[in-house]
Amino acid sequence: MGSLLTLLFENSSIQIHAKQLEGGVLMGQTLPSPDREPLLQIRRAFLRDVEGLAAVMASRGGTADDHMGNALRSIEKLPIFLVAEVDGATIGWCGAQRVSIREGEDPEWLISGLAVVPGFRRIRIASKLMQSVIEAVSGSDSGSLIFSIVNANNAPSIALHKGLGFSEVSRGASFAGVEFDGGEGVLFVRN
Repeated sequence: MGSLLTLLFENSSIQIHAKQLEGGVLMGQTLPSPDREPLLQIRRAFLRDVEGLAAVMASRGGTADDHMGNALRSIEKLPIFLVAEVDGATIGWCGAQRVSIREGEDPEWLISGLAVVPGFRRIRIASKLMQSVIEAVSGSDSGSLIFSIVNANNAPSIALHKGLGFSEVSRGASFAGVEFDGGEGVLFVRN
C-alpha cells in the first residue's frame, strides 16, 4: 500500500468525547477522557486490530465473537483496509479491493464496507475513513475508477458518497454478489 496513512485531527469542529457513549467504554475499550480533545488516527489495519474490528462489526449486529473470523479475513485479504482509532480505541473501518462489479466484467476497485460505531457517527469520521481509502487506491493505482455499492434505503450513505464525489451509475437487485435488503442497491463510481 505504500507509506503508512496517518491523519491526525485536532479541529474543534470534530471534537469527540467519551461522554458521547454511555460510561465511556466501547466494547471493552476505554475511551479518552473528556478533559482533553482526543486525536483521531486513520491507519492500515494489522492483525493486532482483530478484536477491535470485531467489536466495531458487532455494533451493526451480533457479538464480537461472531465477527472475529470476518475481521481476520478482512485484514488478511483486503489490499486496502484501514481502521479509525480515537486514543487507541477502534471506532471504525473501511476497505477496498478489486472485484468484478457485474458478472463477466474485469475487476475494478470497490469500497468493501464502511462502519463507524454509533457514538461516533455524524461527525465526519466515515467521510475521513472513506477519503483515506480513496487516497490509498489512488496512490497504488493512479487513475483507476473506484466503485461503491449502497443499499438504496440508506440515505446517509448515499449523501456521504455524493459528498465525496461519487456519481450514481445504476440501481439493481445485486452488484458484486451483494444482494440488498429492500431489493435495491445503488452503484456509485468516482474518477
